Amino acid sequence: MTGLFTINNITNRQTKLISGLSNFVNLPSLKNVYSNDWWEHEGKEYDLTAPALNGYTVDLQFLSMSLADQRALIIDIKQNGGTRRFHIRDIVRTYNMRFMSMTDNKIQDDMYLYTLRFAIDNPYQDDYTYTAPVRPEGVANSYLSMDGVNFADYGIYTLAGTKADTLQEFSAKEWLMQDDLLMNGYTALNAPEARQERTQSIDMLMVNSTLSDFWVNRDALLHNLAKPNARNLTCANMSAEAIYKDCKTSKLLLKDNGEVAWKFSLTFNVQPAYISPVS
Repeated sequence: MTGLFTINNITNRQTKLISGLSNFVNLPSLKNVYSNDWWEHEGKEYDLTAPALNGYTVDLQFLSMSLADQRALIIDIKQNGGTRRFHIRDIVRTYNMRFMSMTDNKIQDDMYLYTLRFAIDNPYQDDYTYTAPVRPEGVANSYLSMDGVNFADYGIYTLAGTKADTLQEFSAKEWLMQDDLLMNGYTALNAPEARQERTQSIDMLMVNSTLSDFWVNRDALLHNLAKPNARNLTCANMSAEAIYKDCKTSKLLLKDNGEVAWKFSLTFNVQPAYISPVS
């Protein structure tokens, strides 16, 4: 990691980006959509005709060699209303980033270590067009597929424990109850039992041999998660409709040989109504 970055094509070599690259690979969450939770129906009903993604924030830690270098960076960032174009050399990506706040300012040996928070309003790269994922060589099929595409096509390994979690049973919805101060107990309305949707997090590891392949696969995954309609998850010959919710990154590793490893979890709202054997 070089720690070098440019702001509007100008490099500040007296300030280094120390940490925070994993913020850029984390997938934005899906915006809330209109939904109904009918008591007598299985799962939950969503309007997914035009789903949209949220923008996101990134927390970046910088190290400046002097107070003057720190102030020069802050002044530069705050120009033009605080929105500046950053190019991060270690991940070869450019973002329009809006300055929000500064925290954790520490001084040691006349050097300044601090964290800046930025907002990225566009969840996609400005010039993004969809490219199908590039499957790395030697990656065995996962037990899990989405919309007929095995997660191995993205270079993704599904981690231990997620298969059992994915196949667990759904909880029943609460019965509608009639209560009266003059009666003993309750009266449950007679209706067929329906099951609740389940929030399911799936732990994953994406490994790609080059940074360019990594970005193709990461961006394709985001695009396919946020497409209209529910996703179809297939696990161990069972299929269920699922709605992407959010992503949490736990680790990003950029290796000296160019390989990229990203450990993360995807969270879905899984519907019980559509669970069926896959032919």
